[in-house]
Amino acid sequence: MRHSKNFLSTYVFLAASFLAIILQLTACKDDPSSSDKVEVDDNSIPEKYVDLVSALDSTISPVDGSAPFLTNGDLASLSNLADAKIVALGEATHGTKEFFQMKHRILKYLVEEHGFNAFAIEADMGESVFIDRYVVSGKGNIENIMKEKMHFWTWRTSEVKELIQWMKNYNMSQPEDQKIRYIGVDCQFTAYQPELISDFFNDYMPEVENKIRYLLSDISYINDLSYTERNDFYSNLEMDEYKSTQSKLDTLELTLAANKGELLSVTSAFEFNTISRLIENLKQSFLVRYYIAKGISSYNYRDKYMADNSKWILDLLGDNSKIVLWAHNAHISNYSGYGSMGMHLKGELGKNYQMIGFSFTFGSFAAIAQVGNKYTNLKPHTISVLPRDPSVNLLFHYSEHDNFILRFEDIAKDNDLYKWLSNQMPFRSIGAVYNGISNDYFYEMDILTCFDYLIHFENTTASEQLALAHK
Repeated sequence: MRHSKNFLSTYVFLAASFLAIILQLTACKDDPSSSDKVEVDDNSIPEKYVDLVSALDSTISPVDGSAPFLTNGDLASLSNLADAKIVALGEATHGTKEFFQMKHRILKYLVEEHGFNAFAIEADMGESVFIDRYVVSGKGNIENIMKEKMHFWTWRTSEVKELIQWMKNYNMSQPEDQKIRYIGVDCQFTAYQPELISDFFNDYMPEVENKIRYLLSDISYINDLSYTERNDFYSNLEMDEYKSTQSKLDTLELTLAANKGELLSVTSAFEFNTISRLIENLKQSFLVRYYIAKGISSYNYRDKYMADNSKWILDLLGDNSKIVLWAHNAHISNYSGYGSMGMHLKGELGKNYQMIGFSFTFGSFAAIAQVGNKYTNLKPHTISVLPRDPSVNLLFHYSEHDNFILRFEDIAKDNDLYKWLSNQMPFRSIGAVYNGISNDYFYEMDILTCFDYLIHFENTTASEQLALAHK
């Protein structure tokens, strides 16, 4: 599969700098929405699209809307997902209400109709432990947890809160071994893992407290630094110091493993294995941050580790595990050039890994404003111009249905629509940052390889932020 260099460079940039951008922000300003400020034209279909649109309309399944508690009748085209081990749900922006709500709908459908039992998300593994405790046992106040623990503004929204609340309410009527788990798969932070690991040992093996504190001392030191100091630390870190910290984490891992029998006699396998993975996640995050700061390797370790963490969840929950995985389109897609999470998972799981991308034509979304080379505040942006011509989004705009699901296996291979989509076609993809120029966010993609399904919304609105103050 091929992509333009622009697509690759944009997502390498996002993977490396998304954290840096969001942590510099302090609050949402009440700026007016940025917009292309151009009125859209009428809906007349250009002649070159007429046959394609006809084929599209005969293939798609209309969707009633994104509200999470709509009935499931319009989701029947997703029934083939029942046997998948991981269903990945993308998003064409990190701040669109309809995408988030639709993913809630699909999670609910897959849990209730097809026995899915885990929700994994492009979020810090440490922070997600606190949310999982709420989801499984009702511990804490979810809005406080989200405001105090969540690193990314992207998930700190009313839509995600509603999804988490639904998971908790669902779990209240389920036996312990059938409750949905909430697990983060990302590897960019080290803030909460030391606390969770230390608390575990203090609860079950307090006699090793001093050893554990020593083995975590380097990470704890990093966590106590300011944002600027932390960046400087990683930039100035020598290789022997890096290896020393990794060696301490290796020893911590061995300490846990050496006491596995004793610990499993006093705690659950789920808790023990979660702590083991948090140690591994520390190693992942430390490497990712160090390699980014040093520019040592262009290999996309972040996506590789997110794929590894997703597969770990399958092992954690056993033979019957089935995961709904939430991340950006770029992460879930099967793109070998970027080394995406989806590439790794598709390569290992085949049809047991199903990718649902999301697209839109017009509307609003939340994103960090970019002016030149500067990143300013988080605010709503609006796109009111037609998508570029040609593009997948423009074709979808001409459909008779505003919102729909397109399953690629439903398109006959001798169909003109299939042949058109088999080309490198521009497709809109916006991450955490937006410069106000919609045409800057189209990337040539082999869409049939990147995804198994696309879900399209003609008009969208911005996600609703719970809180935008950052630590």
